[in-house]
Amino acid sequence: SEESASSVAREKSRGRMPSAHVAIGAAFQTHLAAGGDPSDFNTDPLFDGVDASELPSLNAVPLDQIEPGSLVRFRCMVQDTFDPEFYLDVYETVTVDGTRDLRCGRYRDTGELGPGGEIDHNSPHTVMHQRQTLYCVPIPAETEWVKLAADGAAAEAAQAEAAEAAAAVEAKPEAEVRAKRNARDMDDEEEEEVEAFVAPEEVAAKRTREVPLAAEGAADAASPAAAEGEGEGAAAVSFDPSQYNFNFPLPGETGPAVMVKMYTEDVPRIAQMIEVIGVYEIDAAVGVIDAEEDPYLAEEIRAHHPPPSMIPRIHCLAVELLTHNNPHIPQQLSEEVHADMVKVAEETRAALIEQIGCAMKCSDLVAEYVLLALVASVHSRQEENALVLGKLGLNIFGLNPDTHPAVEALTELLSGLLPSMFHLPLNLDTLNTITLNPRKNTGANRLEAGSLQLSDGTLLLLDECVMEEGKLNAQGVRNITALGHLIMSQTLTYEFEWTPLTFETNLRTIVFSEGKSMLPSDVHIPMLLEPERPDAPEVSAEGADILRGYITAVRMLPHTIEDEVKEVIAADFVKMRQTSKDTMGSTLHMLLSIARLVSVSRCETSLTVDSWHAACALEDARRAAVAEATPAAPGAATCAAEAGPAEAAPAVAPEAVA
Repeated sequence: SEESASSVAREKSRGRMPSAHVAIGAAFQTHLAAGGDPSDFNTDPLFDGVDASELPSLNAVPLDQIEPGSLVRFRCMVQDTFDPEFYLDVYETVTVDGTRDLRCGRYRDTGELGPGGEIDHNSPHTVMHQRQTLYCVPIPAETEWVKLAADGAAAEAAQAEAAEAAAAVEAKPEAEVRAKRNARDMDDEEEEEVEAFVAPEEVAAKRTREVPLAAEGAADAASPAAAEGEGEGAAAVSFDPSQYNFNFPLPGETGPAVMVKMYTEDVPRIAQMIEVIGVYEIDAAVGVIDAEEDPYLAEEIRAHHPPPSMIPRIHCLAVELLTHNNPHIPQQLSEEVHADMVKVAEETRAALIEQIGCAMKCSDLVAEYVLLALVASVHSRQEENALVLGKLGLNIFGLNPDTHPAVEALTELLSGLLPSMFHLPLNLDTLNTITLNPRKNTGANRLEAGSLQLSDGTLLLLDECVMEEGKLNAQGVRNITALGHLIMSQTLTYEFEWTPLTFETNLRTIVFSEGKSMLPSDVHIPMLLEPERPDAPEVSAEGADILRGYITAVRMLPHTIEDEVKEVIAADFVKMRQTSKDTMGSTLHMLLSIARLVSVSRCETSLTVDSWHAACALEDARRAAVAEATPAAPGAATCAAEAGPAEAAPAVAPEAVA
């Protein structure tokens, strides 16, 4: 207790916050001194009021600049979940002279035993709890402007601190540096001289040791011999960092992969974006696991117990489930934010259509459908008829080598506007070699990432124009199938050895192709060129933030259809059926999907008659363009509400419009 309290006072006297380990240890001893039950110790009050923005971010700050035991934050995606592990939440140590001490093992991987100490595993005060390990990676396909906006200040602060420390070292008088070095050398020599005349076991008994607190490692490491590496026949698993699979879903991704230890029953799902606040741990003691008992587990041990210097640990104090990763927009839209959006909705919408049209040198019709694809988001699913509502898989066809630069232009534009985007060229070599579906490696008992294991809201730009003649192998066929399922059902299959599992997704997709895409899509539209269209006007930094915020925020808006609007839609659909017998229920479903997207792109939370008619006009124009680009069957339906009556047209009840 006195040791922990003095450590806290010492850190505060240096103008620094004490480490989380020191703070927890001091609070635990205070709790015991007040007569508290060890199992009732609550750490939550210790970290109330912590400002997350002031904590170092693992997304930006080099790991070697972060002190072990300090509080950190990390914005990431859950790539895999490991089996739960038991750990010593409260444990009792006993020294060689019989002194006993209760310690708290929460939010840490290792515990200090003190000189010559051991853990008493038979102590009645021992408390075992369970925690869940998440394997987390930086959010895949996150664009550079997001990283700069979210972590730029933290990165600059870390660089400034490192530069200040380097300057301080250089500024020290050479004599002072030499004196400290000589003093340190003399201390080392004196210690070596003393140890030369003392039995090795006595030297070891005076050293403070750290041992793993997880159940699988605590018992074996509790003895001094094990801690010193003197166990006979110990077979620690070796690691080659160059051979380790960091499980980044996309090639070329960088940033730390981290194991997050969760202490609550509710854990985030796979592919969920989260921001974690927790205790940073890189203790080497947890990276040495004895594989002698079962060498067949060596592969699993490498996957689940990599050295912390390579895969750090964060012991989670708080976690926020992220609905998006745009740092300029709150996770929940308030009425005030929505009111501000409505004021600039028309202007912002028009500016985006102009930016897209000018970048691609295409018509406003194509640009508007691109905009609708950007604001699309799955809002509900109807399992009985396999309907996925809210998505819009867009196929822009009719491109050729002369117009293909439009793909690169749109990619460049959207990389500056969207938080996450992945451009995938569908050439033969890529399709035959890339792995899109995640796969369970049963030997390592871990989930190996696939390139479609992306967080919700990511835009997937698929380019078929680069496809050449050739043959798809079995992997290529699996990849085409995976893309088709993703576009139409917004699901992704995770390949397990015995039973594949299907996970729901919410990705945006745009496919570019020469003819109509080989992949299924909700909407096809030809590339309507306007080559004389000027280049996109430059946008200020403030204007770019408005566009970025708009695209993110409108996808979060709630949306309904009032009864009076349903009646208008029902009446209009009757007229469409009277005009053409080819008008089906699927036509109404598509019109409602487009109308909803038009409405939310106008920042409306309820569909208006004006937005409904605008959607009908858009679909009329698109179908006319498709008919001109590709011969269409006679009697194509029109959305015009003014169409004349026909005999025996079926009625549509307003309640059928949902």
